[in-house]
Amino acid sequence: MPNNVASLLMFMAAWSLDKVVRIVEQHRNKLVVISEQGQLNLILPPNSERACVGDWILLDETNKFIRVLDRMSIFQRKAAGSKVTTQLIATNIDSLMIVCSLNDDLNLNRKEWYFDGYTSYAKASVN
Repeated sequence: MPNNVASLLMFMAAWSLDKVVRIVEQHRNKLVVISEQGQLNLILPPNSERACVGDWILLDETNKFIRVLDRMSIFQRKAAGSKVTTQLIATNIDSLMIVCSLNDDLNLNRKEWYFDGYTSYAKASVN
């Protein structure tokens, strides 16, 4: 059993929490999560903690968002615009494969965007 899953189970037992779920899709104001009971759609509360695909999150007994659990790795990039913020792409991933077409839509800047994000991921994984 991976360390992060064992940690989750111990955390749940210690706090008697009802649900730990994993985010599998993210939309503007909605998350799609999966648990042992199946798939569930969650509406994000305003000003909630930033969550991303791959995050493990805690829900209360009414399926309301409590918090994001600690992340094992982060794949992120610099957010567009002049602000010095980051955009989360995925978390808690073990491997990454970037596949793109080499047709007329080839855009080297877009490839650089992904490789910069991968560099952040690799650094986060090692630390």
